[in-house]
Amino acid sequence: MAKVAIVTGSATGLGAACAVDLAGRGWNVAINYTKSKKEADETYEKVKAKGVEAILVQADMGQDADCRKLAAETMKAWGRIDGLINNAGTTKFQSQGDLDGVSAEDFDRILRVNVTGPYMMSRAVYPTMKKQWDDKQERGFRRLLLEQKPAGSGRAHKPQLTRASDGGCREPAKGFSWAPPGVGRGRRPRRRRPRLRPGRP
Repeated sequence: MAKVAIVTGSATGLGAACAVDLAGRGWNVAINYTKSKKEADETYEKVKAKGVEAILVQADMGQDADCRKLAAETMKAWGRIDGLINNAGTTKFQSQGDLDGVSAEDFDRILRVNVTGPYMMSRAVYPTMKKQWDDKQERGFRRLLLEQKPAGSGRAHKPQLTRASDGGCREPAKGFSWAPPGVGRGRRPRRRRPRLRPGRP
């Protein structure tokens, strides 16, 4: 049985690349978009060309009901969820130091999509993914990926608000960074350097 992945914001850019790459590895993919229907259709065709199944789901990752809708549509199509990539993100470009260039509403929207969105989406799929582990001890479930890459790539070109939202996304990730017993989290132990005492080589 093919594994199933949800990739949010997968109509264009990095999200689309992730969707196509997963399809090339034999995964069925739930492709998500908000407004870019034409681009989402193109990604859908590329994924299908890899010989796997795919669905298109329009959902706003800043809305809890839409996050749950995306999870539900994926379950309806395949009855399982093995992976989640929270790629969806938004921003607003403004000149450096132009604090009046962003309204409170802009700020709320950016944080809701970039920070709250990954949390809501992960919360929507977590019970299903956890149950798959509990029922079948499937090692495919290691952790949920909350990192996202919103508009604006590279630190030098990343809008100020996007930088702020990046940090806010990392802390919620710790709460979902769960691994089954016996499965490592992929971190290498730090090597301690020997401490040199004064007067000794």
